[in-house]
Amino acid sequence: MFLSYDSVLHPQLTYRLAANSLSFNECDQMFKPVYETLLHAGGIQRNMNRTLVRASRQFAGLQITHLYDFHGIEKLKFFILHLRRFDTTGKLMQILLQLTQLYTGKEKSFLQLAYSDNEFLTPPSWIKHLWEFLSSHDIEVDLTFPPTFRKQRTNDLFLMDFFSSRFSQSDLYRLNKIRLHMQVLLFSDIISYDGKQVLPNIYDGVSNRDSIYEWPKQPLVTKYLPLWKRACKLVHEHIQSNPLGQWSFESNTCKWRVSTCSQYITDGVNFYAQHRSSRQPTYKRIESIPPTNFQTCADIYWKHNKLYLVSRMSKVQHVREEKTLPYSNVFGDYSLPKGIERKIIHLLRKNRLLIGCSSHVTPNHSHYAWSFMDKQNQSAPLVSFSSPVHGDTD
Repeated sequence: MFLSYDSVLHPQLTYRLAANSLSFNECDQMFKPVYETLLHAGGIQRNMNRTLVRASRQFAGLQITHLYDFHGIEKLKFFILHLRRFDTTGKLMQILLQLTQLYTGKEKSFLQLAYSDNEFLTPPSWIKHLWEFLSSHDIEVDLTFPPTFRKQRTNDLFLMDFFSSRFSQSDLYRLNKIRLHMQVLLFSDIISYDGKQVLPNIYDGVSNRDSIYEWPKQPLVTKYLPLWKRACKLVHEHIQSNPLGQWSFESNTCKWRVSTCSQYITDGVNFYAQHRSSRQPTYKRIESIPPTNFQTCADIYWKHNKLYLVSRMSKVQHVREEKTLPYSNVFGDYSLPKGIERKIIHLLRKNRLLIGCSSHVTPNHSHYAWSFMDKQNQSAPLVSFSSPVHGDTD
């Protein structure tokens, strides 16, 4: 009886489970007929305690794994397999990981967060169901490239991390809706370039900066704006004693730019000239293109159809120092395994950039560590590995 279960029913079930997202109760209802049939065929009372049914034989149980556990294990195996292969399905999973991370808005990977404390931030999805299973079984997945995002400035904080200790779950749900609408993630996304104040338009649920990330669509829920304004005031109070500092990374593009003398502002399409000199100048649209360069990023604010300049700053680009070495100089008298050599040659011929390498030699054993970067995508390593040279036996 149990042999037929292990050899026939179990494989048929697990084959289909990886693509589904069933709750524990749904799995329990589906497996009830199986329990009754198995127990009756084995001459066991069919209402036997289910804990004993699932317990190990070491503890006098029948060791029949619950369908929900099968379900989660198959999904985890499927998840790891395709992420390691990084095939089409693996790339789709990577996209889903990053999208779910945007939904949660936290600094840590959502897979390392408690599901019960954060599940309300994300909509139902395949990866969310896997997250629920991992959290319920205390399984931790440590990804080589976690779907996390970087801070942009000194003293920067993630908005949802800051709000989490100050608002209830119901309020956090509402705040997250406004945050997703504005496509903001960090303090630096809603604070002026000088790092000293929350931008006036942010209080109204409007962001005048363009994010480089692909965000989910979320309409503005106006009834949540009073709560959002209260949260923004807390952020403003916090930065009075902890102003944001130097830029180290940018996830926004400058939508508005101002001329050196602050006389003109442009969004790249329309041009505006200073209309009245005051403590907070206003700008009026002009038809002609002014003879000046727009090199400085600007924070603007629309009020009563008038354009105001809030702050300005030239963001310094921090470029990593890189050293390129010829192929022969890198390898020297040693040669790597043929497969790895072919990969390196292929990457070099495709105009990839070698940004760093190191090696050490011990008796009869040598190791190299390589890292490559795409010139078009200098924020993420393309390949990294370590390997022994030819002739090593272990």
